[in-house]
Amino acid sequence: MNDRHRNIDLEWAVKIPMRDGVLLNATCYRPKHKYPPPVIFILTPYIADTLHERGIYFASHDYTFAAIDCRGRGNSEGDFVPNVNEGLDGHYIVDWISAQPWCNGSVTMWGGSYAGLNQWMTLKEFPEGLKTIEPVAGAKPSVDFPQEGNVFHCEEMQWQTLVSGKTPNRTLDEDAPQQAKPDSYIYDPLDTSPGELEMAGGENWITDQRFAQVFSDAALIYHSSSFPENTEITGNIKLTTWVELDVPDTDFQITLYEILKSGSSIKLTEAFLRARYRKSLREEKLIEAGVINKYVFDHSPFFSREMAIGSRLRLIIRAPNSIFHEKNYNS
Repeated sequence: MNDRHRNIDLEWAVKIPMRDGVLLNATCYRPKHKYPPPVIFILTPYIADTLHERGIYFASHDYTFAAIDCRGRGNSEGDFVPNVNEGLDGHYIVDWISAQPWCNGSVTMWGGSYAGLNQWMTLKEFPEGLKTIEPVAGAKPSVDFPQEGNVFHCEEMQWQTLVSGKTPNRTLDEDAPQQAKPDSYIYDPLDTSPGELEMAGGENWITDQRFAQVFSDAALIYHSSSFPENTEITGNIKLTTWVELDVPDTDFQITLYEILKSGSSIKLTEAFLRARYRKSLREEKLIEAGVINKYVFDHSPFFSREMAIGSRLRLIIRAPNSIFHEKNYNS
């Protein structure tokens, strides 16, 4: 951990109440000093976890930064309906932040594109604590997005797919969930963006956080609570899932990470499974659409790691869409 990270407090899963009781999820980066600074926040549909470097930057320059998932996205509750709730939600966010002891009462919004437009939507609600906004490339609905002169942009369908539904980002808990809705993700084998990222390379593939990020709704993400003390984990992991598919076959990849307090990720282990070989690696059986099947992942590589105090486990479940593995086209 360098000096820049050491002087920053990172708080995950901060819950911000809205007018109707819905809780929005925030990740907060706060500089370590006695006086409360101004707060900069972004309200994004693209998952707050992707803004870690921005959070470190702002906090290292003596601003508190809050990355907040839009309603119905990431770990925020509710349903995501584009451009409907952002104005009033933004107002309540400003009111809540400005009343916190780690804020001096001055709040700024920051961001571009969708996060630029929702700044204007929040501004027209006149929240008292909002001192300024910094929108970049904010869209003008029905003027330049999603269409111009009723001619739709080809990117519109891609964007709708990107933000469709809620990206599950749940918790790892010892207790079984009660009456929980099933989590889901979308795997598009024609999506080449993960491979493009892998080809860009990195200094250390084990701790390169970019590979632990989510590509739109193509993964399920679960986090444990923080470790209260240094804790050794040694052995192999076993994961049992029940999954319903709408295709005759697919591949699964489960990956376990340690997420440090700085936000850096360390890959611990992973396992793969082709759905048609769920019962036996010697005998294949295609999937019947709409049927829930059991999948057991119990062949991960052995690992031993002392988890640092304050770190968490992150489990990612997705289809392996990678230049390093054979691609399954779901058939």
